[in-house]
Amino acid sequence: MLLYILNKQRHIFFFHDESINCYTKFNFQVWNIKNMSINSVNLTTYSSNDGVKSYINTTLQAPEVSILVKYKNLYFNKKILDIGCGAGRTSFYLQNFTNDYLGVDYSKSMIEFCENNFKNLDFQHYDARDLSGFSDESFDFILFSYNGIDYISHHDRIKAFKEINRVLKKGGSFIFSTHNRNYKDIITKPRLHLSLNPKKLIINILAFLTQYSNHKKNKAEQIYEDEYAIINDSGNNFSLLTYYIDKDKQSRQLSDNNFKLLEMFGMDGKTITENSHDSENAWIYFVAQKV
Repeated sequence: MLLYILNKQRHIFFFHDESINCYTKFNFQVWNIKNMSINSVNLTTYSSNDGVKSYINTTLQAPEVSILVKYKNLYFNKKILDIGCGAGRTSFYLQNFTNDYLGVDYSKSMIEFCENNFKNLDFQHYDARDLSGFSDESFDFILFSYNGIDYISHHDRIKAFKEINRVLKKGGSFIFSTHNRNYKDIITKPRLHLSLNPKKLIINILAFLTQYSNHKKNKAEQIYEDEYAIINDSGNNFSLLTYYIDKDKQSRQLSDNNFKLLEMFGMDGKTITENSHDSENAWIYFVAQKV
């Protein structure tokens, strides 16, 4: 039954990030976000109507299917915290495996959408950086999918790791994904896609103008450090500032925050090792355990 639920749509994947040849619904609104920080820039996008719509009708990714099948014992009939639940993409599946599910997101718009569409589930407005409403060791299993942790600052990322560790039971599991700094096709500048079809060309020009304007405002906020980079990539028409890190440095962050790395997965759903060549993977999924 588990395999059927998770695999029945495995061949259909929709991504919001153009850097991995994705499906993108163009948003022609240009954000007035000059001089805003990474946190406010990204929250503005995720709180908009178009931001919410971009997360509707997406399905599980191959690594998520692999993890949920292989590690069923970690979440089945367990207390689950789904951080960055968005528009309920993972809620739709996880509700089948537990009666104790809580979805949280720092975007009130996302939470309102979930409350209207999943009447039988519990959703609350929370930020991963501040889970003070929960006692220590409250959850058995915590999921932070779709690179949600990549849309806060580096300082806040570490703060989120500490909070997640605090509310996770000892021996509990933490699953998350992050953008891979080693990915060979990171798109850092808008590109105009030409077409012989006049209508398509007009759409492409409008999209390019939106992307160009967003990138012009956001590129000054980019950060390149040895440990990580914050890049204004092509996600959501260059309206986001995205955290990138390689798997070795991400493993070190986990260790520094009292997590033990159990396994890593690439976007094809296959396991990645420390020595694996990973430049084909735009994202990497991590399976960790609280120590």
